Amino acid sequence: MLFRSGVVDLERYASRGRELYASRCVLKRAFRTLGKGFFGMVAGDGLYANKNDFELCMSQGSHLLVKTDAENLTAIQDARYLFACGHGIKESGWDQARNLDYETETIEGVVWQGLNLTVTHVKERKENKTEWTGFWILTTAEDYGGEDLRELAHLRWRIENHVFKRLNQLVGSKR
Repeated sequence: MLFRSGVVDLERYASRGRELYASRCVLKRAFRTLGKGFFGMVAGDGLYANKNDFELCMSQGSHLLVKTDAENLTAIQDARYLFACGHGIKESGWDQARNLDYETETIEGVVWQGLNLTVTHVKERKENKTEWTGFWILTTAEDYGGEDLRELAHLRWRIENHVFKRLNQLVGSKR
């Protein structure tokens, strides 16, 4: 768990396949220790795209943001349909720091498993490339535009690439 460039808590998990369980334990400890509402937003990968993790964060006054490539989630299928019908807010721009074009499409109020979600589809293309890559963002937060949600998803990748992988190296994980 990160807080302003520092590690608040961590837990080594026994083996592959236990990451989500260990993450939930760390998150619950952090909520207990730091208090309800301390975290405005918790960011996770596609493993967190489930009702229990959204409800855990919401019960502690936090939003959950999930970056996923899973096209089979009904929330994503519903958003895709709504986008095709002309609903949603489109944004596009140039990300100078990452040297890429991006397009986002966002819609609020997608009901999934009894939760009210904001769903964003992000497409990105590196400079001088023709192929676009994409991912989805699911969150309980409202009033965030696609550009902001895209940036939050990238911050989550930064944590994955610069913190989690480094911690795994330091503790001798074979990951």
